[in-house]
Amino acid sequence: MFVQIHYSNEPVSDYVKAAVQTAMSIDEDDSPGDILIFFTGQEECENAAKMINEAVRTLKNKNRKYKLLAMPLYAGQTGSLMSDSSIVQ
Repeated sequence: MFVQIHYSNEPVSDYVKAAVQTAMSIDEDDSPGDILIFFTGQEECENAAKMINEAVRTLKNKNRKYKLLAMPLYAGQTGSLMSDSSIVQ
């Protein structure tokens, strides 16, 4: 087992969008394992999860194969929210 780290060599104007695009490209490779993305706040986590899950739904409708399911997790989250997968829909 190993950890592969991806990062940008140059600053990006929208790092949430860049992280989502990176996760989507990693998933296209069909490599085994999970993808972790770390953000500084709740809003960024929720926005990224929504962006990923919407993109996956759109691409699945076009018969593209994606296995991603984004699940936000942040410090102030209650236990019930952690187990509620509908928050990312």
